[in-house]
Amino acid sequence: MKSKILKRLLSYSSVAALLPIAGDVNASLVVKDISPDITLKMGDGFLLDMNNDGIVDFDFRMTYYTRSGEDGYPWAAVWPISNGVVGYFSSTLQYGYVLSSGSSVTSGMEFLNGNSNSYQIYSVGLFYLIGDSTVGDWVDDTEKYLGVRFDIKGSDHYGWVMLSSSISDTSYTIHGYGYDDDPSVKSVPLDVLISADITLTNDAKIYSFGQEVIISNAEGEVFISDISGRMVHRSNLVNGTNSISLSNGLYIVRVGSVSKKVYIGN
Repeated sequence: MKSKILKRLLSYSSVAALLPIAGDVNASLVVKDISPDITLKMGDGFLLDMNNDGIVDFDFRMTYYTRSGEDGYPWAAVWPISNGVVGYFSSTLQYGYVLSSGSSVTSGMEFLNGNSNSYQIYSVGLFYLIGDSTVGDWVDDTEKYLGVRFDIKGSDHYGWVMLSSSISDTSYTIHGYGYDDDPSVKSVPLDVLISADITLTNDAKIYSFGQEVIISNAEGEVFISDISGRMVHRSNLVNGTNSISLSNGLYIVRVGSVSKKVYIGN
C-alpha cells in the first residue's frame, strides 16, 4: 500500500517522475515513486538505479552479518558500491542516519561507502539485531530519508531514498527516491513530497479545453507534468473553476490521489 505522502506522486507508471515546484530554481529535481513499495525481508535484495542509466547505484539487502565464530545476526544495510550514504562510523561498523522532511542532503555531509568497516562487509547498516538489542538509527521509522550521493558521468549528484523500517518484522520498505540531475546543485530538499491537503467533491472535474487545463470543484495543490514526468506547473487551486494555460502536448494532471491524462492541441 502506498504511503500517505507518496500518494501525492504521479502513478501513471510503476516508477513515476515528478518535478515539484514550478518556477523553483531547483527545477532539475527528480522524484520517483516505487509502486508497489518494495519490502525487503530476510534474504531479499533490491538493486536501485537512481537515474535509469543501466548502472546500479545502490544495493539494498536484508541479510545476515556474520563474524568468525559467531552466529549470524540480522543486518539491514545498503551497499553503496562506489557511491555514498549519509551516516556515521560507530565502533567497527558504519550506519546510515535517519533524516526527516524539512532538512536537506548537502555536499558538506559525511558520505560513507562501507569500505572502512571491519570484517570486510562493505556496507552501511540501517539496523543490526543482536538478541533483544537493536543497533543503528533505523528503529521502526516510517517514511524517513536516507541521504545519498552517486555518480552520473563522472559528476556527483545528491539525493535521498525514502524508507520505513520494522524491527518486529525484521524488514524495511523502500517507498521512493529523489535526486537533482544538475551536478552544480549541492543541496537537495527532503520535503518535496509534502503538499497541502486536497479536498475533492463528487463533482470534481479535470479536462482540457483549447490550450487550457480546466479543474473545477477541488481545493489544494495541482501538479502537472509532461509525459516524461517533468513538472511544468504547480499551484494552489482556488474555489470554483481553475484554468491553466499549456502548450501543445500530452500531460498528467495530479490533484490529491487523482491523476488524469489530458491532451492539449488542435
